[in-house]
Amino acid sequence: MIKEMLPGGIIGGVIVFFWRIISWTVLPWHLWTMHSLADKESLLACIQENIPVSGIYYLLKGPLIFLSIDYNPGLGTTLLTFIVFLAIQIIAASIISWLLLQAKISNYMKRVRFVTITGVAVAVLAYLPSWNWMHFSTAYTFVNFFDAIVGWFLASFAIAKFTKSSFF
Repeated sequence: MIKEMLPGGIIGGVIVFFWRIISWTVLPWHLWTMHSLADKESLLACIQENIPVSGIYYLLKGPLIFLSIDYNPGLGTTLLTFIVFLAIQIIAASIISWLLLQAKISNYMKRVRFVTITGVAVAVLAYLPSWNWMHFSTAYTFVNFFDAIVGWFLASFAIAKFTKSSFF
């Protein structure tokens, strides 16, 4: 089973990885959904004074606030960050390849559609709960949702081609 799903998992994961890198670094749409802070220095001082350790914080009274604080970010985005992100995409694509093998679909375009719909399910599960519970903005949610779907759509062609089963 592993030898049947691994080629689609690796190639599909690499495609999603490169799509997401291009989407975040070349296309402006992610930046359109985020705002700049007016007085960064005083906000940073307030955070450092009131939030002593790295972690996830929230405030439910007044404006809803959800913060992820990391006082030890190392070098920020490092080569290791990219390697881990690539590994995550390969794992996800391998799981989707395994699902495709279980579906036993022989028609190529139906296989593409199956992988794409699975990518839509991934996007729904990844982004809509935060929109609902943490009130992430609709624009931010939509861009990330659509970004994920495009990535899995692009990968679907490779996963459908390279995930081979002995039955077809």
